[in-house]
Amino acid sequence: MSSNVIGERLGLRRGDSGSVFRKVLTALAIVTLFLQSATAAETSSVDAPKTEKEKRGQKLFARLCAECHADDASGDEGPDLRGLDLSDQKIRKMIMQGRKGEMPAFKKLDDEAITSLISYLRTLKEPEK
Repeated sequence: MSSNVIGERLGLRRGDSGSVFRKVLTALAIVTLFLQSATAAETSSVDAPKTEKEKRGQKLFARLCAECHADDASGDEGPDLRGLDLSDQKIRKMIMQGRKGEMPAFKKLDDEAITSLISYLRTLKEPEK
C-alpha cells in the first residue's frame, strides 16, 4: 500500500507523507505501551517484598526454589506456590522434610531462613482470572 493511499485513508493531502509517518509511529507507540501494560497487569501475581525478611525470602527462593517452581512461583516441575492455602507449620515441614521423589529436603536451612521463605511465599497472590 503506497503512502498516498494511507494518507488518503487518514484524510491527508498529497505531500503530507512526513505527517503520515509521524501518525503511524505515534499509533504504534500507543499500541505497544497498551500491550505492555496489559501484559504486566495479567502476569503480576507478586506484591513487591516490603520487609527485609520478605526480601531475604525472595533471594532464597530465587536460589533454591525457582528452578522447579519457576521464577514467579507459577509452577514448572514443582507446583504453583501462589496463593498457598497451607499453614506456616505445614509449609515449614515441607521445606524441612521435602517429599520423597518430588522435592528435596532443605534440612540445613535455619529457622530464620525458613521463616523468610514463608514470608516471601505469603506475598505471592493467585493471578486474577
